[in-house]
This record gives sequence, C-alpha cells and structure tokens, in this order.
Amino acid sequence: MKGTTFLHIGAFTLALLIAAGGLRVNAGDNQGTSSPLLRSDIARVDMQRVYEASDAPTIVEQKYQDAMLKAADQSRLARRVAFLTPEELGEFLHLITLDNPTPAQQARIKELQNLSDQRSAQLNSLITKPDKELTPADRTTLQTLQARQQQYVQDVLPGIDKELSDKALQSVDDCRKDQLEQLRNVVAEVAKKKGIHEVWSADTLVYSDNDITNDVIQALQKKH
Repeated sequence: MKGTTFLHIGAFTLALLIAAGGLRVNAGDNQGTSSPLLRSDIARVDMQRVYEASDAPTIVEQKYQDAMLKAADQSRLARRVAFLTPEELGEFLHLITLDNPTPAQQARIKELQNLSDQRSAQLNSLITKPDKELTPADRTTLQTLQARQQQYVQDVLPGIDKELSDKALQSVDDCRKDQLEQLRNVVAEVAKKKGIHEVWSADTLVYSDNDITNDVIQALQKKH
C-alpha cells in the first residue's frame, strides 16, 4: 500500500470519525433543558482544517510507515519457520509480535527458528538420499515434512500475512483516533476560554457566525 493511498483513506476515515453522530464538544456546564442556548453559547469548528493544520497527519503517516515496516519484518521471520507444529507456530507468532520481548523471549524465538531449520535440513537430507536407502520411518518423516511445508506455504502463510497487516493497520487507526481526541481537547480549551457551552463540527452545524476554527488553529500553533 502506497503512502498516497493511505493518506486518502485516512482523510476519509477521519471524516467518518468526525461526522459519526456529529462531533459535539461540551466545553462547560450544560444549561437546563428548559433554557434554550443563546447563539453565543454554540460554536462551529471545521475539524478537517484543524486536523490538517496540526501535527496529526505527520504523526499518523509516520505511524503507518513504522507499522508497515514492522509487519514486513515479522512476515519475513514467519517465512523461516515453515516446519513448526501449529502449537510452536502459535508461540512463535506471539513472541515476534511483542513490542518489547525480554531476553528470554528473544532466546526462545531463536530456539524455534533453529528447530524449524533443523527439520528443513532433515527434509533436504531425506530428499537427496537414494530411494533404496530410505527406511519406512524415513519415508513417513519425508511425507510429513513435505506435507507440512506445502500446507504452510499455501494455507497458513497467507493468513499470517493478513493478520500481521490487519494488526498494523489497527495500530494506525488507534493512533489517528488518539490524535483526533487530542484535537478535540484543544477545541474544548478554546471554547471554555470563550464561554462557549457547545461546539459542533462543520459537518453537523452547516453555518454559524460563531466559528472558532481559526482560534483552535492558533491555539495549536502556540503549543508548538
């Protein structure tokens, strides 16, 4: 997936996050339901402009690049362990997807890699062995290892790649949501200073003469 495609999708996702249910920021104590809000109590903010004016796009893009690189590295590791049993493979995948594996966990990763390598070497040895020299046990081992390798490449590995990619994209989405939440907090800070009780997104409140978008952008610039 190229960066440009990701950014386009990211903007679309952001729009959905902003528009879902209408972005509403409560900036202060709500008035009683029997007392209608004054015009000055409500404001409008263009969160798309705020998002683009912030560091969020750069942060999210960097998160995407890091997550995809990490997923690619994990996928390369997974391609080396075609001869692990399902239980061993499950343990291996768990270990390589940890954020900060301990030295003991790193040693276990190496141990599982070596175990798969040993079985691979055993398969190569049996393949090159003259047929007349193969014992019944050799033939059983040969068939087992060949079947495991074929199943791994055809059925297991594609699923692993998808799971690693999905996990990486989820971490990017979580980052994007976190950035949006931080921007919402800045909107609330600006609104409180102005005595505004409610702020609605531009997608929900089409027009208001009380637009605080520029004020929020200025507040963001002061923070950096």
